[in-house]
Amino acid sequence: MVATVGKGGDPGYYLRCSTYYLGGQEPKGIWLSQPDTFGIAPGTEVEPTLFEWLHAGLGPDGRVLVRQPPGRRVGNFDVTLSAPNSVSIVYALADADHRARIEAVQRQAAEAVAALLNREACFIRRGRGVRIVLSAKRSIAAFQHAEARPARHMDGRSFADMALHTHLCIANLGEAQLTDAQDQTLTVHGAIDGRAIYALKMACCAVYHASLAAGLQRLGYAITPTGRNGTFEIAGRDGPAIHEPIKAYFSARRRQVEERLAEYPLASAAAPALAAAVNRATRSNKLTSDSDRFRYWRERAAEQGLGPDFLPGLRFASTQSLNVQEHVVRSRIDVLPDVLTQNQFVLERRHLVAAVAAALVGTGAGPERVETEISRLSTGDRLSVLGHDRYGHALFSTPELVAIEHALVGHGRYLAARP
Repeated sequence: MVATVGKGGDPGYYLRCSTYYLGGQEPKGIWLSQPDTFGIAPGTEVEPTLFEWLHAGLGPDGRVLVRQPPGRRVGNFDVTLSAPNSVSIVYALADADHRARIEAVQRQAAEAVAALLNREACFIRRGRGVRIVLSAKRSIAAFQHAEARPARHMDGRSFADMALHTHLCIANLGEAQLTDAQDQTLTVHGAIDGRAIYALKMACCAVYHASLAAGLQRLGYAITPTGRNGTFEIAGRDGPAIHEPIKAYFSARRRQVEERLAEYPLASAAAPALAAAVNRATRSNKLTSDSDRFRYWRERAAEQGLGPDFLPGLRFASTQSLNVQEHVVRSRIDVLPDVLTQNQFVLERRHLVAAVAAALVGTGAGPERVETEISRLSTGDRLSVLGHDRYGHALFSTPELVAIEHALVGHGRYLAARP
């Protein structure tokens, strides 16, 4: 999966993993929280003590803000954003200066997803039976990593593949403002409503791809969309930049999990849970030594046919314009209402965000265009707003489907009135 959402079983899990997140060769984590959230300044370096306290339900002063029965507390939600395989390989083979440019693009994509989560999925639960959902502020810490966990490769070597990815760690603690019966404003705290985060998974995936693709195009790479939710790969002059056998070689960790899964007869409903269990069971220590992993990757890539002249010939490999292809954007967006309503009458906002962001991949337009295009569709004659969900997000349909529904209701009333 390119974007995954997971949760920890208890606060101790992420406390034990703080070395993984806060240490090693990877860059320091940064806060992508909203301003004035638990005293955190967005863009600053993650401070380990505060990171651990928030995940344990404690405030910046160490005061307990959220209580849950022992063994049932979820410390955080982890949204993992993984670059396409070809992007990770190009990143690993680049020199230090160009790697920094690709890292900046990855960070911008993570910031776009964090902004989406802050805007669309930031709620806490209040009241018995979770009857009340409040818009809230919460912390997001971003940790960018360059490698997967070590695994055995086809040639018998065991090492960690290049795998550029970012963890967005959302502490299960939110802060909201509530007005009481005396019209006084109170600051309240509660556990995050995880349903909103899980529901936004596909939208996160598409927004990440839209931002990453646009950033890579600005660096001079050609982009080829490859599947749903905006998945893509870097393209070469006459086809894929990285051919499948090379991508397969540098996907040892994925192959390890797939081979383990093949040992079990799977029902589709049980597959995700089993895949997660296999992933955990086959993990090895991710922290590496101080050896130059990029030199090691270049040596392995050269054995696979990717020599030192590979990257210079790849950038600006196509005639794709660095400017936004407006006619392509409009043609892709205009068909979305009809495509999305082929199998469902009501479109949730998250579905529309995901579809619009995915349609932007390869056009040069980034996720900042998503709101513009949704507004254009909903203020024109392509979409009608039917109402809002529990979080206040709009629900849409097309005027044609609304007219059909009205006609069906009228016909039903006519039939009901007959003897």
